[in-house]
Amino acid sequence: SGFSDPRYYFGGFFPRKAGERKAALEALSNLDASLVFYESPRRIADALAVIAEVFPAREVAVCRELTKRHEEVFRAMAPIAAEEFARRDAEEGVKGEIALVICPPTAAEVEDNAAAQAASAAERATELLASGEMSHKDIVAALRREFGISRNEAYALVHKR
Repeated sequence: SGFSDPRYYFGGFFPRKAGERKAALEALSNLDASLVFYESPRRIADALAVIAEVFPAREVAVCRELTKRHEEVFRAMAPIAAEEFARRDAEEGVKGEIALVICPPTAAEVEDNAAAQAASAAERATELLASGEMSHKDIVAALRREFGISRNEAYALVHKR
């Protein structure tokens, strides 16, 4: 792929349905590793469209026919790769075995995701407290389950409100 990060996550075959693709990518968004998937040439344009939607600031490498005569590694930002493979699919179709590699998140992306998650957790804590249906202890447990935050973080969200 040409990415220098030594860590990678191999996800096997990329999910077929757009909703499953998006959910899988969002679940892996903070993973500090390159993401590697196999993809069918018939679905590569759709897969890249979802990647461009979820990771518009990440570089991707579409590796076709590796170790074969027509080997190609196309590397570009996700939206550009999505446009290129949509064009290729519409014109002549895409052929060959494909490995799709998505570069790891930048520090700014990880920071933005953490801030968004913290805001969501705070909003959820406010909702649960306002409902009055759960004890503070149960709300802390629910926040930990839903957002994967530490006990201390959840406790602070519940008790500062």
